[in-house]
Amino acid sequence: MTLDEQLIKTAQDWVAQDFDEANIAELTELITAAKSNPSAVAELATRFSGPLKFGTAGLRAKTGAGESQMNRASVAKAAFGVATWMQSQQYRTLVVGNDARTGSNAYATDTCNIAAALGLTVIRLENPLPTPVLAYALTKLKADAAIMVTASHNPASDNGYKVYDKTGSQIISPTDEEIAELISTAPKANQIDRSGAYQDLTMIDEYVDFVASKALYDLSKDVKIAYTALHGVGSVTFNKLMKKLGYLKIFEVDKQQLPAPNFPTVKFPNPEEDGAMELVLEVASANQVDVVIANDPDADRTAVAVPTKSGWRVLTGDELGTLLAWWCIKRRELNGEAIAGAMAASIVSGSMCKRIAEAHGLEFFYTLTGFKYVSRVPELIFGYEEAIGYAVLPAQVKDKDGISAALFAVELISYLKSQNSSAVEQLESLYSEFGTVLTKQITLRLDSIEAVTNKLNGLVANLPSRLGTIALQQIENFADGIDSLPKSNGIKLNFNNGRVIIRPSGTEPKLKCYIEVFGPPTKQLATQQGELQDLLVELTASLTELFAT
Repeated sequence: MTLDEQLIKTAQDWVAQDFDEANIAELTELITAAKSNPSAVAELATRFSGPLKFGTAGLRAKTGAGESQMNRASVAKAAFGVATWMQSQQYRTLVVGNDARTGSNAYATDTCNIAAALGLTVIRLENPLPTPVLAYALTKLKADAAIMVTASHNPASDNGYKVYDKTGSQIISPTDEEIAELISTAPKANQIDRSGAYQDLTMIDEYVDFVASKALYDLSKDVKIAYTALHGVGSVTFNKLMKKLGYLKIFEVDKQQLPAPNFPTVKFPNPEEDGAMELVLEVASANQVDVVIANDPDADRTAVAVPTKSGWRVLTGDELGTLLAWWCIKRRELNGEAIAGAMAASIVSGSMCKRIAEAHGLEFFYTLTGFKYVSRVPELIFGYEEAIGYAVLPAQVKDKDGISAALFAVELISYLKSQNSSAVEQLESLYSEFGTVLTKQITLRLDSIEAVTNKLNGLVANLPSRLGTIALQQIENFADGIDSLPKSNGIKLNFNNGRVIIRPSGTEPKLKCYIEVFGPPTKQLATQQGELQDLLVELTASLTELFAT
C-alpha cells in the first residue's frame, strides 16, 4: 500500500466513525478527488496529520472535517475524555458555555449531551456568552469543572475548547496529560452516547450584577465611551453593565456589534493587530469620546485607546496593565479598604506592575505565560499578561476578564478626568516615581507549529552574543527552568538595562519576541524616554534581522 493509499484508507476510517453529515460529505468528496488530484492529497494529508492534540490550552485548531481539525467528531472524543477524567476525580458538576464562532453551538451541545450521558450533572449557560461569564459561573456555582468552546482572538477559521478545573482556573499539567490519555482511548465518535439530558441556566445578568456590586458608585458617569465587540459576544454584557451603572454615553461600532463568525471587517479579530481598532477609532473621533474600549471575540481581553494632543493612543498591554495595577490600589484607598494581597504578571510582561506592587507592600509573582498560571497565585488582587489580558476581580473570576477590566478602565478615566489629569499623564507620573519601563512585542507568523519549533531550536543552537551594539550579559533557557518557574519553551536574553524573551505562541503558529528596556527614576523623563525609544528601535531591527536568518 502506497503512502497515498494509506492516507485515503485513514480518511475512510474516519468517515466511518463520523456522525456529522456535513463533515462526512466534505471528506467523501475530498477522498474521491485525492484518487486523481495531488492537491487533494495534500489537503487530505493536512487534515490527517495526526489526532488533534489536547494540551494546557485545551484544543485549538482550524474548523473542518478530519482528525486533525475541530469538528463534532473530534470534539465528541474530547468531551468523552474530559467527562471520564471528571469521573476519575469523583467530580460531578460540569458547566458548559460557548461563543459565536462557527461550530461553537454544536460543539457545546454535543459536549453537554455526552457528559450527561456519562452520568455527570451538566449545566449549559446561555448561547452565546463571554468567556469571563463562564469563569464566573464555575466559581459561583461551585462546580467541579467547566468547558468553554471558543478560539478567543484566533482567525475566523479556528475554534477551540478551554477546560477549567475545580480551582476556577484553566487546567495545567498534569491534568492536560491525563485528559489527553483518556481522549486517546475514547470510543469511535459515532459510538459515544450523545443522549444525555442537561439543564439550561442564564448567568449573564447575575455576572453583571456581581461586577456592578464591585464598582465605585461615587465616580462621575459623564464619560463618553466608544466600544467595539469586534464581531464577538461582548456587546450585550458590556452594555448591560455600563447602563446598570449609569454610564450611558456609549457609541458603538454598529458593523461590529453583533456576532459574526467570519469577522468581515477585520483581518484578524484581535485588538492587538494593526487595523483591528480602525472602525472604533473612527467612531471615537466622530463623537469626541474620553476612552475607547475594544473586546476580543470572546470578551476575555480588553484594549484601550485614549485621546492625546497628537491623536488617539492605543495603550500597549503593559501600559494598561500598569494603569490598572495602580488603579486597583487607588480605588481601595478611595474605598477605605486595606491594601493587602498579591499581584502577578506573566514572565513576558513588563516590570512596572512589580514595582508598583512592592512599593505598596504587596507581594508580587511572575508566572509562566498563560492565565492558567497567573490566576493561581494565592491572595491575588490583580493579575495580567501583556497580551491585553487582565484579572481585576480574581477572587471570583479566575481568568482574563475583558468586561470587568473595561469597567475598571472607564472608572480610571472618570477619576483622572475629575482630577484634571489623563491616562498618559498618570503613566508619566508613575514613570517619574518608579522609573521608565518601555516594552514592545515582535511577532513572526509562520506556516505551522513545527516551523515555529524549528525556528526556535535554530535560535537556541546559534545564540548571539550581541543584539546590534548591545552586549548580552546573560542568556537563559526556559527549558532549564528560570526564576523558580517550571520548565517551558523559550529563551531570555539579558542586558544592562533590559531583556528580550523569545517564545512560541501557545495557540497559533507564531514566534513571539518580548522586549523590555528600563531606566531609573529621573527628573529628565523626556530625555530618558527618548533614549529608551532609540534602544527599542535598535533592538527591533536587530531581532528582525535575527528572525530572518
